[in-house]
Amino acid sequence: MAVSPVTPPLLAIVLVFRSRPEFDGIDHVTSAVSAYVDSSVEQPLHKACKFGSVALLDRIWNSTVDLEPGGWGLWSVRNLLRSQKLYGKL
Repeated sequence: MAVSPVTPPLLAIVLVFRSRPEFDGIDHVTSAVSAYVDSSVEQPLHKACKFGSVALLDRIWNSTVDLEPGGWGLWSVRNLLRSQKLYGKL
C-alpha cells in the first residue's frame, strides 16, 4: 500500500512556531495548527482549477488523508476527491 504524502505546514505557521523554542521537537503541533487555519483546501474545485496551480490541487488532495475510511471526517470536497478512482491518474 502506497503512503500518501503529507501536506506540508503553511510557511507562516512554520515561522511562528520556529520563533518559539518551547515548541521544538513537537512538529505535530505545527501540523495541527496549520491544518486548522489552511482554508485553501476548502476551495471549491472549479475555483481551485481556475488558479491553474497543480500545487494547490495537490495540497487539496494530500489534505484528505485524515478523511480516509475509519477517520472521523464528514463529507467534503476533499473527501469527494478521494472517492474518485480516476483523480490523479490523468
